[in-house]
Amino acid sequence: MTIRNTNTRGIRPELIKRVIIYGILILLISSAQCSFFAGLKICPATPDLVIGIVLAVSLLDSIRSAAAVGIAAGFVTDALGSTGSFSFSALFYLVCAVILGSIACKMLPRFLSFLCLLIPALALRAVYTTLCVCLKLHSVPPLSILASLVLPEIIVTAVLCIPLYPIVKLCVIPVKSRSRFSF
Repeated sequence: MTIRNTNTRGIRPELIKRVIIYGILILLISSAQCSFFAGLKICPATPDLVIGIVLAVSLLDSIRSAAAVGIAAGFVTDALGSTGSFSFSALFYLVCAVILGSIACKMLPRFLSFLCLLIPALALRAVYTTLCVCLKLHSVPPLSILASLVLPEIIVTAVLCIPLYPIVKLCVIPVKSRSRFSF
């Protein structure tokens, strides 16, 4: 008498590919953000490259994938010590993935859509940075935080996130995502 496996779902190979590809992408971009770009003297502020990945995945794949990428990237970024102490990066990137993914459902997956979605992503990042700094440093006025920290961070992040879209698009192709768009 043979016992057959009645579980027909199992782990799909697409899911394994997706986890491996997005995991490598998260590790590379998060470590570049926390080590290489944090030490550059040319950049006035450390850019947030992870928000570019979350934005590209929400535009190219799905909200679920973007949320998973955001949570994982938030934990990796916190573990690498981007803020010096534990912060709520995973929650922030999850919220960004849901908001940006909801907006992305209304747009086509093109490069101009990525640039249009970069504006609300940078606005979310500006609010998060201002809140974090105001909560840690109570005596600093918010306008000086905006002028000295948030504005340079937004500019550097916008410039460095633009090349991330083609990179993530190349990574999504082997995954064969069941997105509503064809590549």
